[in-house]
Amino acid sequence: MTTEVGFERGNRRKGSGLAVPFTDAEIEIAAHEWGANCGPGALSAATGRSLGEVRDALTPSWPGYTNVGHQEKALRRMGLSSRRTRSGVWPWTKFGSMTGRGLVFVQWLGPWMEKHWREQCQQTHWVATYAPADRLGVLLFDVSYPAWLTIYEWEKIVAPDLHDDGWKIRSGLEILL
Repeated sequence: MTTEVGFERGNRRKGSGLAVPFTDAEIEIAAHEWGANCGPGALSAATGRSLGEVRDALTPSWPGYTNVGHQEKALRRMGLSSRRTRSGVWPWTKFGSMTGRGLVFVQWLGPWMEKHWREQCQQTHWVATYAPADRLGVLLFDVSYPAWLTIYEWEKIVAPDLHDDGWKIRSGLEILL
């Protein structure tokens, strides 16, 4: 399937050198077998590790949802370190402080934002990011549309399908390689 922005779903983003770390069938099987969702999918994309390696890094205590602490612990189990980035909307690209690879915890906006943080966290989503050192563009990987996309493409194609009231960055992790 070719999107309106001219690349094929599930393929390597042309010129980025970033491969999609799993096939549609692999993520569907992982979702069925052990509950893989956006958290493990983003972690796989950000690290280039297989879904099996991600499952091993998340278990035995993974509850089926992924918070920032779960991602940090899984990264440590993979032998990687990370640093949290600040919350909120950042200048220029919303991911302006990150270079290299990272994970972004997206908060969908809506009436739950006036409620307790636990209710807010039920309306969240993980994406992987890749920001080249030259800062000429940030790519996002979303398990809901498994391809590396520009922020513009993600906001135009994917985000409205997932939620149409807007979004902000709840938290982020820069992976220190």
